Amino acid sequence: MLGKKVDVLSGDQVRSIITADAAASGNNTHKNLLGTSNTN
Repeated sequence: MLGKKVDVLSGDQVRSIITADAAASGNNTHKNLLGTSNTN
């Protein structure tokens, strides 16, 4: 029997959130860790 289902963010959604946070805070530490690789 399966437990509860959970929603999972896509890679694009995570990247969008981190990019927006970097722009708002001026801190690019986490954005730089994302790199530029295609993770599909």
